[in-house]
Amino acid sequence: LDFNKEFCKENNLYWHIMCGSPIRMMNLEECTVGKDKDCDFSSVQEGLDSVMEGGTVHVKTGIYKEHLVFEKSLKLIGCADSVKDKASKDLPIIVLDSEKFCDLKVPVEIEGLCFTNDEEIDFSDMGDYEFDDADGGDYDEDYSLCCLRVESDSVLKNIAVLGSASHGIIFASGKAKAMNLFISQNDTDGIVCVNDAEPEISNCEISHCYAGIDVVDKSSPVLTECLIKSRLCISENSKPRISNCEISEEYYDDKSNPMIPSDKG
Repeated sequence: LDFNKEFCKENNLYWHIMCGSPIRMMNLEECTVGKDKDCDFSSVQEGLDSVMEGGTVHVKTGIYKEHLVFEKSLKLIGCADSVKDKASKDLPIIVLDSEKFCDLKVPVEIEGLCFTNDEEIDFSDMGDYEFDDADGGDYDEDYSLCCLRVESDSVLKNIAVLGSASHGIIFASGKAKAMNLFISQNDTDGIVCVNDAEPEISNCEISHCYAGIDVVDKSSPVLTECLIKSRLCISENSKPRISNCEISEEYYDDKSNPMIPSDKG
């Protein structure tokens, strides 16, 4: 049952009771999530469930401890203008269970948010470092644990992935686009590209991870103008294309597999 958003807002009716059962607003073009009384919802998942296909969920500053399920294409837009300026106190922060991840099987657009497994993440310690400061923890060789797992042509823009209990983002399939990401303080890798994923990754900064980017299987990411303050790992059969990137160290499982092209800035 659908309800008109303006009617509900004007009458302060966010829940209707019919036959003793609560029914919430559905098929909204857009909604706002936050802790303020003037927001439509206090839960990000409620916002995701309530907008229509192609709708927009706006998220205000705050800490949201929940597991997110994306079942339709939509936009999830946080209020952060830039996650790379490290003004993290102003970020909307999604705290995820370390045993679960956001699986993007449908194409969505996410912008201006921070994802983490650690609500106590130290935002002040984001300076330069040597890659071996991260020991890899209990390395997830199956590439199954992460904050975000992308299996679609999703767009990730201006987001931070900090303090993951394992990998930050896993690109498992599709031709996703990731730009202006800040990834740091993850227990294992910042970004992993697996299977036949072909993500375009540009203008990203990755630090404080066991490996900044790990390229495995037959994946062929396009890396452009990225600052990788840790290892770039390239395995046999993978075909990354890299240009104008600053990389602390390169590691090849197969020495005969060069980068394409070789110019890395």
